[in-house]
Amino acid sequence: MKDVQPSPVIPRPLRIALLCDFHKGVAGTILDHIQGIGAHSRHTVTPINFRGDLPRGLDLARFDGVIIHYSLVACHDSYLSPASRVAIRRFPGLKIAFVQDDYRFIDATVDALAAMKIDILFGLAPPDIIDAVYSPARLPGVRRETVLAGYVPERLLDLEVPPFADRPLDVGYRARKLPAWLGSHAQEKWIIADRFLRDAPAYGLLCNISCRESDRLYGEAWIRFLTNCKAVLGSESGSGVCDFSGAIQQAVEAHQQRQPDTPFEVLRELYFKAEDGRLMMNVVSPRCFEAAALRTLMILYEGHYSGRLQPWRHYVPLRRDHSNMDEVAAILRDPARAQAIVDRAYHEVARNPDNWFRAMVAQMDRAIDDTASPAMLSPARPYAAADLDRLYRATQRRANRRRSVQKLLLGTVEAVDRVLSLLPPDRRLRVRGQLRGGVRRALAARDRLRALMAVEKSILGQFGTVPLAMLVPVLVTGDEGDFIAAIKIRAAFLRLNSARLCLRLDGRRLTLEAVDGDGKDAGKLSPPADPGEIRRLLAEGGILRIRWSGEAFRGISKTLPYGGQRDFPQLVRMGRAWPKQVAALLLWMTVQP
Repeated sequence: MKDVQPSPVIPRPLRIALLCDFHKGVAGTILDHIQGIGAHSRHTVTPINFRGDLPRGLDLARFDGVIIHYSLVACHDSYLSPASRVAIRRFPGLKIAFVQDDYRFIDATVDALAAMKIDILFGLAPPDIIDAVYSPARLPGVRRETVLAGYVPERLLDLEVPPFADRPLDVGYRARKLPAWLGSHAQEKWIIADRFLRDAPAYGLLCNISCRESDRLYGEAWIRFLTNCKAVLGSESGSGVCDFSGAIQQAVEAHQQRQPDTPFEVLRELYFKAEDGRLMMNVVSPRCFEAAALRTLMILYEGHYSGRLQPWRHYVPLRRDHSNMDEVAAILRDPARAQAIVDRAYHEVARNPDNWFRAMVAQMDRAIDDTASPAMLSPARPYAAADLDRLYRATQRRANRRRSVQKLLLGTVEAVDRVLSLLPPDRRLRVRGQLRGGVRRALAARDRLRALMAVEKSILGQFGTVPLAMLVPVLVTGDEGDFIAAIKIRAAFLRLNSARLCLRLDGRRLTLEAVDGDGKDAGKLSPPADPGEIRRLLAEGGILRIRWSGEAFRGISKTLPYGGQRDFPQLVRMGRAWPKQVAALLLWMTVQP
């Protein structure tokens, strides 16, 4: 039974939307995390399963708070679209984010969280480096807390499993070979498998160990696998490299594209030697908790394991050079000693409530109680379960239609390729070239049509009135890119809760600048620019640069129309031929929402 006693500040439990992405075949730790939040919070938590745009028709204002689950990568448009981030930014209630794999996309993630005005952040960064990863200066007023990458799934605790001596496999393991740019620490995931497999035959150990993607196991298949193994290998999760800007990843991947066989040591020396180990994101893996719950002996590289595991008490420590393999093999051949370690791990780790999901959720609820205010409570009628079910089913139908179209297109491409394979080689290459050229032309025509349709929608009044004369330079020159971008910027900022746009004339440079009207930048708003002066400068070629600056809202999107900067060279050229229309467009952009 949930504890629904109100906090001293909030008169009733909050209605919280848990924005997440889960599907058939997703990793069990993700499902356990999502279900654990809903099952153990004193608040009413409703999972909203989607990816990209929020489900059509969903009104966040009918909730008191939202949680952005780590299954939705906050800074990636494919997981959480710019429109979704705008909707979250406008949402007046409590906003919480869970972040996993904190070592990647750090700058982009911080920008996205700041843009959405997150109130509470739960990440894996240990307390000693949390300020370096999630800078208080960039996330002012955000409550930042450290949680574990996973917790004990309580459903496993009472599962009937074979005793240690009756399990057919001596050692099992599954992992993937992680990218080099994650540093030396992450390489241990596959190094332990490679070295153990080389040593195992000398000790007569029966192993099922693989780092191949095709051998990955999920859900119940993974549980069955663990219960068939006397022991499982492991190491700490995380990374020894924090790639703030993504530059390390890009440089390493570019190098590997040119020279795929470059050794890790060479890549480290070239691109991240100074960063490797500087900020350690080493945490206990959820698989350690699963192994403890299923009474499977853990053979682990020595480490801290978030303070939850002790060597020789809860696991068998394996040195990184594997020089103590004799000792490890001896434990596997001594069921009594092995069972004692297994039992301690089960009772002191798996059965410890501090390692259960409800402990994490209790931590979340305490943060909510300390942060939420009565003003965040929504006066709107809450969603009924049937309403949300209809929204979800409609979203699923649209997703299924998209998948069907993609499958049809893929099948068509494969069929054409099979037909082409019957042609002589020279004829086959020629026909393929012609088809690809046709596809490129068709895609270009499609994009142009979509762009003009966007303009048409604007003219029809969806985002505001645009004089029809503005279309002339677009249709005559075909340079619709800057024009469309400008209208999209205007459209986006009409939807932002506190967005303001001002036009600055600095010598021969015009800048469309976004400022946060509710924040410290509100005083930067410029008075209306003189239309006659702008038209004259455009016509005389006195404007050398027209630039968009959205730095105040970085993080909503990596591309236009929201964050970052961009020059509009086409608008400069078009302004000389059509100064009146371009000036009108720029001035129209500055109209306050």
